[in-house]
Amino acid sequence: MIDDFRRNACPSLHAPMQTGDGLLVRMHMTEPCDPTDFAALCELAGQHGNGIMEVTNRGSLQFRGFGDASVAKFADDAISLKLPISIGVDVETGPFASMIARQLAKEIRRALAEEQLNLAPKLVIAVNDGSIGASADLSADIRVDLSIDKRWRIALGGTEESAHIVDFVEFNEVGSRVIGLCRQIAAHGPATRGRDLVIPTSPGLLKGPQLLKGENASVGLFSWGVDGEGSALGLRLSPTVQDARLFAQLCRTAAHHQGDLRFGGGKAVYFTGSRQHCTSLLEQAREFGFVIDSCDPRLAIAACAGAPACASAHYITKDLAETMAAEATPFLDGSVKLHLSGCEKRCGCRETRDFLLMGSPEELSLSLDGEMLATFSQADARREMAKLQRFVADRRQASETTRMTITRIGRAGLAAAFERN
Repeated sequence: MIDDFRRNACPSLHAPMQTGDGLLVRMHMTEPCDPTDFAALCELAGQHGNGIMEVTNRGSLQFRGFGDASVAKFADDAISLKLPISIGVDVETGPFASMIARQLAKEIRRALAEEQLNLAPKLVIAVNDGSIGASADLSADIRVDLSIDKRWRIALGGTEESAHIVDFVEFNEVGSRVIGLCRQIAAHGPATRGRDLVIPTSPGLLKGPQLLKGENASVGLFSWGVDGEGSALGLRLSPTVQDARLFAQLCRTAAHHQGDLRFGGGKAVYFTGSRQHCTSLLEQAREFGFVIDSCDPRLAIAACAGAPACASAHYITKDLAETMAAEATPFLDGSVKLHLSGCEKRCGCRETRDFLLMGSPEELSLSLDGEMLATFSQADARREMAKLQRFVADRRQASETTRMTITRIGRAGLAAAFERN
């Protein structure tokens, strides 16, 4: 069991983490899931834990509220469902990855299992074939990205754009090159990450072939597959709608549609099936309160677990998230995001861009793009955030987004919003 609250700790099915509401279990699915089996998993989470389900930014699943005895029973019951739960190093593919990419990821997992390397708990290998919803914007220790000439680019420590290029190789060379890099990482100790390796890049590689770019899979209905013959429903859980048993009901409905369930980056959830069945499922998801509209302001809010679920948190992030979603629709127009982090670890905010409301023992601090705007008490949070919304709304010009308005006003101008009575 992981019994501290380190930012770099990585809980798993068999190594849960202690949190404010009990033990937390995290798992990653390596393949599309059978909705019936996943519904059973959700019901087990309610039976053995507190029934709270979360999807992480990497598309992993978290279930909360277990005790020492109940978490072991949950793990045993979860394994018996035969779901495609990742064991060991996370080797990720996009939710709609091709069979070639999935096979490549499977071979890397098998080789790593044989190697038994002592790698960092959060080390991630991303295999990106340019399919819908692929992980181009998520950082990985080792990246394997398909190029337009059908070679695979091997890169270290970053997103598709920022990672350090190592080489372009043929399909049958990928596995050995990735395992070789993992050996080098392991040789420097279990705290080493991909970004820590120093491997010179040949100048010619910087002018290598372009990478295949996949479409962003959003919420709502969309087509996928060869010639777009398949249909899918994309949705997100809400910061305040995270009931595993409610999600189980949605899975039970989906099970009648002969489709599957997939998870992806950006906390994404996808159900596949016929257009008719996905449309029917969308209406049920709307009724349950899941996010199914690309204009939903909840998509612009990223909240950590907050108090009381997390013992490190200094305020109830989800209550404020609910308030902001209900009252800040014009402000949260998709051009900016609001990150709500209960403490200095900033689990609700991986980047410095956009608004961050961070808790501390004394007060809450609001920053924009990494620069401080204001501090205030938790009791005043709703009033102060409403003040900011009105200030921006009063100065918004025709056709401006929130980001355009705050850029024009400037940080100093925004800070004035909190100086007024």
